[in-house]
Amino acid sequence: MLEQWRQTRPEIDADCMALIPRVLRLAHLYNTEMARVSRSFGLKPGWLDTLSALRRIGSPYQLPATKLAGWVLLSSGGMTSRLDRMEAAGLVRRRPDPLDRRGVLVELTEQGREVIDAAIDAHLALYKQLLRGTLSRAEQKTFVELLRKQTLALEKGPEARRALED
Repeated sequence: MLEQWRQTRPEIDADCMALIPRVLRLAHLYNTEMARVSRSFGLKPGWLDTLSALRRIGSPYQLPATKLAGWVLLSSGGMTSRLDRMEAAGLVRRRPDPLDRRGVLVELTEQGREVIDAAIDAHLALYKQLLRGTLSRAEQKTFVELLRKQTLALEKGPEARRALED
């Protein structure tokens, strides 16, 4: 692809096409495999992130719904819809927040804890399988650092990126 662009449009710098399309393709391939593993536990898209957020904070595995929505990058309406389905599946429960009479606490059920623990173990095994034989530990650390650097730059926005160029 790069060589074709160099031949048909020699005036452009096509080198950045070597990186971003590959990152997008890799993300697609990873997402496909991760979704397959999540589905094997009955998890719908986004449920793994929601359950993980509740599990990571430790006992009593609960967060205000608004905070949880922020952690998983959902609007309040999107969070309500997701929680409706997850509650029906027995993975979470909602109860009134004693510190905010308008708020709701989302709590991981025992079934939800069992599912997320098993799903995380399966995802970790998948990650190891996907990386086996391709990247050394040192390469993985370098790759993570480079991806972190790029992510932070994009999250800061174009003004911050321009300041780094100066």
